[in-house]
Amino acid sequence: MAKRIYPITKYRFHAVSISAVLLIAGIIGYIVFGGFNLGIDFQSGFSQRVKIESSTTATIDSMRAALGAGIQVQVVGEAADQTFQVRLGADAATEEELADMVSKKLTAAFGEGKVVVLQSDFVGPKYSATLVAGSILIVVVSIGLILLYIWFRFKISYALAAILGLVHDTLMLLGFIAIFQLEFSSTTIAALLTIIGYSLNNVIVIFDRIRENRPILKDLSMMKLIDTSVSQSLTRTLFSSLTTILAIAPLAILASGAIQLFAIEMVFGILVGAYSCNFVAPSLLLWITKKKESTHPKRSADATAINVDQVNAGSTESAVAEELAIPTAERKLKGKRQQNK
Repeated sequence: MAKRIYPITKYRFHAVSISAVLLIAGIIGYIVFGGFNLGIDFQSGFSQRVKIESSTTATIDSMRAALGAGIQVQVVGEAADQTFQVRLGADAATEEELADMVSKKLTAAFGEGKVVVLQSDFVGPKYSATLVAGSILIVVVSIGLILLYIWFRFKISYALAAILGLVHDTLMLLGFIAIFQLEFSSTTIAALLTIIGYSLNNVIVIFDRIRENRPILKDLSMMKLIDTSVSQSLTRTLFSSLTTILAIAPLAILASGAIQLFAIEMVFGILVGAYSCNFVAPSLLLWITKKKESTHPKRSADATAINVDQVNAGSTESAVAEELAIPTAERKLKGKRQQNK
């Protein structure tokens, strides 16, 4: 048993309010910034990372002026490194034609030999469309299979609460990516699936504790039962999340490129998952359970009536048996008396 029981469900409305504010902020960020900062994986075209080794300071404005309209430019790393990510649509041009065009424009602006190409990527429109459809399918199928698994292991109310919690975590991470305009690439899909699995593990641990405590703590209400079960699992959830963050944090700070993006998204996702599995998912389970009990009160009343009828029927049968047993005993006794005479 936990040494202290925290009133988790008491703050369920606060938890829902915080989640609603953060989700609305993510939607606003998505609208304001015009959607996600799609990587080359999801946006057909040409992407090139270049470093300007010129005595003249290269800024993002000077890069945009040199390349012209219709070309996206982003700063990579510190501004002093003068490293930039250049993206443009493929249209009907080939990779060689696009690379040559970018090289000529930058050379004309910063001088011969001052532009160093660090990385080049080219994705056709067919591959990009296939990757988008496949990524959506992967996420939907994984959530569907999780729903079936939890439904089989627990009950439908537990499954619904867990799935809504996982959808909450996914939307929170997507909102974070939209607000800070992190690159949305295949690495982001990997981070989403990892966070879904991590959050699911924590939710199952808590729900399993609730299921174990239910027959033991029969006198407790559902609210107190959830508070007790979450309090018993709280130390395990917090310490596992903290140790994982400590392992990933150096990558988020010191690494670069796709690994750094993955680590940043993982750190945020683990924090959201720890908050969600302790506050959001148990609160959802409480509401769903209450709704289910209020919609089917007749079943419990019918079950009680059946039990009462069975008890009454059993009492009647016992009384009849007793009445029948008395005359039989008397007849036997009378027969013995006659034999003695």
